[in-house]
Amino acid sequence: MAKVLDSVGLTETLLSVENQGVPKFSVLGNGSVQLVSGATTLDSSGQVREIYNPTAKTIVDGSATSLFSVAVAAGAAVGGVVHFSIFASDGTDHQTITGTATYGAVNKAATTTATVTYATANEAKAVSSGTLTLAFTAVDSTNSVTVKLQPTGSLTETSYTIIYSIFPLRGVVTIL
Repeated sequence: MAKVLDSVGLTETLLSVENQGVPKFSVLGNGSVQLVSGATTLDSSGQVREIYNPTAKTIVDGSATSLFSVAVAAGAAVGGVVHFSIFASDGTDHQTITGTATYGAVNKAATTTATVTYATANEAKAVSSGTLTLAFTAVDSTNSVTVKLQPTGSLTETSYTIIYSIFPLRGVVTIL
């Protein structure tokens, strides 16, 4: 547990962070807290509820890229929310989509059924030229589910990345 005071010392907040020998946050001179790459937030029972994944992952146009997997034990369910931002560029034109996807899965007798929902009505999209669309999929396997993203753009991308954070409400997430 770490004690953090606001900038004038009036409000005290207790933070619980996963450490594993590496600091996950640092307190800056002005009293603000800066998250360190890979930081997570735990709830009072020790369950990871937020995974801040600031590392940009390269994605490929027209190809599904695995983002994360979640173990789904027999008779159990998992689910959560993913916040993401895509950036595509050909060096001249640029495209971005920022949005939210939700995922859920159940396991009945070692058969996993999963889904991902992504509503384009909730996305913020900006393109200097062309088009960019996304498709999320959930791939079922025995006792787990893998969430994938497939972008489709009109540029010949020289830069194509995603940054995402996951908020697992049920289940343990592994970043891929």
